[in-house]
Amino acid sequence: MNLYDFRYNIDFFFRQFKVYAFDMVGCGFTDKPKASYSPEYFVRFINEVMNFYNIEKASFLASSWGGGHVLYFALKYPDQVKKFILSSPCGIPHKMINIFALLGILLISNIIMLFISKAVTKFIISSMIYHKELVDKILLIPYIFLYLTKGCISSTVKSYMNANFTFVRKNLEMIAAPVLLVWGTRDSVHEKWMMDEMKNRLKNSNLYTIENVGHLPHEEAFDEFNKHALEFLNG
Repeated sequence: MNLYDFRYNIDFFFRQFKVYAFDMVGCGFTDKPKASYSPEYFVRFINEVMNFYNIEKASFLASSWGGGHVLYFALKYPDQVKKFILSSPCGIPHKMINIFALLGILLISNIIMLFISKAVTKFIISSMIYHKELVDKILLIPYIFLYLTKGCISSTVKSYMNANFTFVRKNLEMIAAPVLLVWGTRDSVHEKWMMDEMKNRLKNSNLYTIENVGHLPHEEAFDEFNKHALEFLNG
């Protein structure tokens, strides 16, 4: 849910649309207050941002974890949503949540800050993409700075520990806004059945699959991703 994750998408959409791009609370360079960092907390934050900028209705672009939060937002504030473009979104609870919980426990100590390095960051990004040779073309230093910001570790731990999307899964049929789901066939985090369930249960959705791409199709195959997202927005 970091702004930097969408560096290949923001300028592209800015050519035709008014774009509001921001780090979610607890992420990137946005404040990291002591809070629950539950889906409800993130939904309130999105609503407050929209109110601050007097945005009555918007289309949302989100990835993975952020995708689950904006779907939650649609259930709470359906009149404020036009369309969704979701890059391998969360929303279907699965076994990875337990792994994230374990990861959270391991990260509780701020000692982890001492081990954040280019090598560690490279390893994390490599686990998310299929074409490993692209990792060297990614500017890793910004990611390291994000990890080292004050409060990043604690907010990340709480976010993973409280990332319960059961409410979203139970109410997918209630979301009426058009949704474009984008999934890479080499996604090591979200399996195909998750995207199929989401597509089948959302009233107005399409699933676009990109071959040989990992968990971050909006980064790894941004040209193809942007093209189909634009067609969806203009359609």
